[in-house]
Amino acid sequence: MNACDICGCSVMSGNPGILPNFQSHFIGYKHSFRSFNNTHPPSIINPEGTKSYNQYRTHELWGRWYPIKRIQVFASLPFNDFVLNEDGQSRMVSGFGDASLLFNYMVFNTSDSNRKFKHVFISGLGAKFNTGKFNSNEIAAFQIGSGTTDFQAYLSYTAKLKNFGALSEISAKHMGINPNHYNFGDKLFISEKLFYWKDFNKLSLLPHLGFLYEHSGVDKLNSVIQDYTGGSTTFLGVGMDAYVSNFSIGFNVYNPIQQSVGEGLIKESARLQINFLYLFNKKNKCQ
Repeated sequence: MNACDICGCSVMSGNPGILPNFQSHFIGYKHSFRSFNNTHPPSIINPEGTKSYNQYRTHELWGRWYPIKRIQVFASLPFNDFVLNEDGQSRMVSGFGDASLLFNYMVFNTSDSNRKFKHVFISGLGAKFNTGKFNSNEIAAFQIGSGTTDFQAYLSYTAKLKNFGALSEISAKHMGINPNHYNFGDKLFISEKLFYWKDFNKLSLLPHLGFLYEHSGVDKLNSVIQDYTGGSTTFLGVGMDAYVSNFSIGFNVYNPIQQSVGEGLIKESARLQINFLYLFNKKNKCQ
């Protein structure tokens, strides 16, 4: 197979984020868009060097289920649609990606109390499964699936005082080795969101500001470190969610303010996400 030759990462990951009604089930849809500009340095094979542009669109069906009071289960199935433009030529790959499960335990939760200050602490463990196609003839970063089974540890803390709140999340992922002996680097995600909840009769709005830090270790092929892999990016973002009855719709936009990925040769543009939720077995109005 080919190693990663200066391409934006296609292994999409992240945290659940701000979600309403801790004790409610939901099913939802998310659409995510990311794009990368990549500089290919001169080499013996390509003495002039080139530039490429990658677009990654993911359509994700996901949901949350409460089997018992303190346990919440998240499930996700993405459909990926990726485009690579290089030297005036484009190629596309699309298909279902890697499904994932996350099991969270609610350590404590005062969101349904009458206190002015409410908070929730959650810890979780999860896994991503090898359900997406990995093409051994394609570069590693332009894949529908990673070809690996990966494991995740997750922590979140939400604090809310009257209508103002903050959500802190941290997630670490250990990436497996696929049948082609390719090992994507382990990943770390840290996010902080500040939000405000406002009611207007039957409509509720939740605007929020966000900080996101992502770090990826270097990739390896047959235990050999691959050039132009790994790095970190810091984002600032804004978003808005609207709630009417059992329905929610929202968006967020995150713009990189610092990035050092692929030895500085990969530059990510602003990323966009829109989402839709349907909540059922709804028990309380807001987290």
